[in-house]
Amino acid sequence: MKIKKTLLVSMMMSGACSMSAIAADVEGGIVKKAPSQTISLPSNLLSIDPSALSAVRPELAPLGNATPKAAAEGISYFEIAGIESSKYPFEGVSPNQTSTIQDHGGAKLVVYVWQRGYGNVYDATMNGVSKRASSEYRCGYDLHRCSSGEIVTGWLHSFDFSGQGLESGQFKASSYSTSYPTGLWSDSITIR
Repeated sequence: MKIKKTLLVSMMMSGACSMSAIAADVEGGIVKKAPSQTISLPSNLLSIDPSALSAVRPELAPLGNATPKAAAEGISYFEIAGIESSKYPFEGVSPNQTSTIQDHGGAKLVVYVWQRGYGNVYDATMNGVSKRASSEYRCGYDLHRCSSGEIVTGWLHSFDFSGQGLESGQFKASSYSTSYPTGLWSDSITIR
């Protein structure tokens, strides 16, 4: 009976998590061959502001010549990066911003979210409309595009609400950290 309950809970949890990713040849968290197709992004989104991550930089002890093989790092950063729309080409979002400054909407509406660390991203919602993430592997502390041989450290998720007729509203995204520290990370913003 306990096995049936465990199996049922596992199936329910896996069904609640959904994500699509751009394929790369990744083995053990290391990029063997970088993807040839990437998410098309505005040029000012390609570099993350290091000051936004300074508060979450882990303190590591010197390892000398040791090369430990540890579990993947759990989520340490999950923030909305910016909004792209027909009415305004791209607006970057600061970590503590609760509302967009520009007026968005129109035929195109895409929201970008940074995630540093491993987790299962859930569908994002805006005004009751739910969308899956299109995700791109990212590497390094600054979450740059991965090259062959690099270790995957995070993702850039994009949620495309284009064609939904959404002019404004509350956007919410979340991800559950799969490694320590486990827990739900979320962010939201009011899009004008």
